[in-house]
Amino acid sequence: MKSLRLSFPLYIVVAIVFFLNNIKTFAQEIKPQTQNKRAYYYFKTGQKMMDNGLFEKAEALLTESIELRPAYLEAWNLRATCRERLGRLDAAIRDYNQILKMEPNRYDALFSRSILFYETERYPLAIEGFDQLLQTPKGETQAVYFKGKSLNPSEETTMEGIVSLNTEQGEIYHYRGLAKWKLNYLDGAIEDFTLAVEANSQQPDYFVNRGLVYMKKKDMKAAIADMQSALELDPENTLALYNLSLASKNHNAALKALDEVVNLEDGFPTAYANRAYARLEIGDYRAAINDYDTAIMLDKTQPEFFSNRGIAHKKARNYKRAIRDFSQAIVLAPSWGKNYSLRGETYFKLTEFDKAIEDFTAALAYDSNNGNYYFNRALAYRRVGENEKCCQDLQIASRLGMRQAIRAMNAYCNE
Repeated sequence: MKSLRLSFPLYIVVAIVFFLNNIKTFAQEIKPQTQNKRAYYYFKTGQKMMDNGLFEKAEALLTESIELRPAYLEAWNLRATCRERLGRLDAAIRDYNQILKMEPNRYDALFSRSILFYETERYPLAIEGFDQLLQTPKGETQAVYFKGKSLNPSEETTMEGIVSLNTEQGEIYHYRGLAKWKLNYLDGAIEDFTLAVEANSQQPDYFVNRGLVYMKKKDMKAAIADMQSALELDPENTLALYNLSLASKNHNAALKALDEVVNLEDGFPTAYANRAYARLEIGDYRAAINDYDTAIMLDKTQPEFFSNRGIAHKKARNYKRAIRDFSQAIVLAPSWGKNYSLRGETYFKLTEFDKAIEDFTAALAYDSNNGNYYFNRALAYRRVGENEKCCQDLQIASRLGMRQAIRAMNAYCNE
């Protein structure tokens, strides 16, 4: 009996240890299930927040979901989309990178990242992404969220719809063409827009954008044909009407088309800016300035608006106002050499030659092969008595193909 009394507590100890080990194992098994449920809850709640436009709260909830379940691809994808809406494009790209590390052939992530590379001006990376999408084997049925794009490559994208990769490669060719256009690879852009047309000949945007590139190449016959094709598909396509008028040298018709755009899109700054540019082309500077005033009132972030209004002021001999506009354009786009040159030309008109020299020098820092900048600085050097520097700049300008520089050298440098 004595031995039995001694062993009884041992049974209790063994039972307690056994119970605790089972509890620990059970807790280890249940914890991931609980975390997954919480991750899903945060994901669904974040999704609802996004549906209601509460993107900051949605981002925080989706981050909680990802922290609980790091391999939750849908949470990464939704947070990337949320960050796009918040304008945090680099953060969205990082999310898409993470998705593609876990699933390299995830097509919606690949497409969205390529679009973001385009929007953040990383055009070679965008083209690389579109190339990868186009290498998708036939028969794949993965869906891709395609984003609608304005016909003006400077405008932002919006979500548009879902298509199958094997049935709709036209959009990928189209976007790759836009990226090549931005890199000034015009022949490559035309080739891609043509492939887009071959893939889907019912999309007027493809014809319009190819026509715009033809216009840039001065091939007006091809541009007119493309604008007419776009209008056959969409008779009310105002951008096609406008550019058809420009390509045909019919400025009055172009202005009429732009009047229609302004009437339809009263709060759309680019509509006013486009009409202002057309008015600038025909020499109606006051009307152009009025339209640029409206465009800038609607959107103060576009350097082109200030630059072009500055040109209108300069042509109207409002030189001080022109300088203010060129200065603001430089603040918004400090690496755009053209605005320094335009401001330098305006200072030259005001006989402020030292300031003109400073601006032409700044312009050359961003575009060292621009003969026009060297030529204009040479003229400013001559006006301040720096004849040696004047002749040096004229020599460089002549080597860069400026015929006026050769005539100026003969007049100024053989004295």
